[in-house]
Amino acid sequence: MGAPIEGSKVDRYGDIWSGFFSSKVINHMDERITVGMPLADHIRNKHDLLKDLRSGNVGNDFNRLPSTNTGNNELSGTTYGQAYVDLANKLEKITTADEKLNSDAKAYFTQITKNMRIWVDVCSELMD
Repeated sequence: MGAPIEGSKVDRYGDIWSGFFSSKVINHMDERITVGMPLADHIRNKHDLLKDLRSGNVGNDFNRLPSTNTGNNELSGTTYGQAYVDLANKLEKITTADEKLNSDAKAYFTQITKNMRIWVDVCSELMD
């Protein structure tokens, strides 16, 4: 988050996109997500709601990419890690080919997909 694109910063989407990515992989593994009572209270600090809205506008434009395009593609892989890497590969392919994205946006999604693969590598090392 915080990447500069078109004079603004993409912010406030880490939780949204990570939730979508997790859901996509969990569904592929034929498992489910359940939601219960909160484990913690989220006490908001004071902040400027209009500033939040402005900082979210760039991300709003990108919401179509992870949800629509990867949503139509089935994942491959028999483990969570393999499915997550497959999702990263599909997202990178989609965003690289998207003619509506400028070079900053393409670089942003390239970094996201790189980080997704690093996450799998780190988790794999920790589990060995």
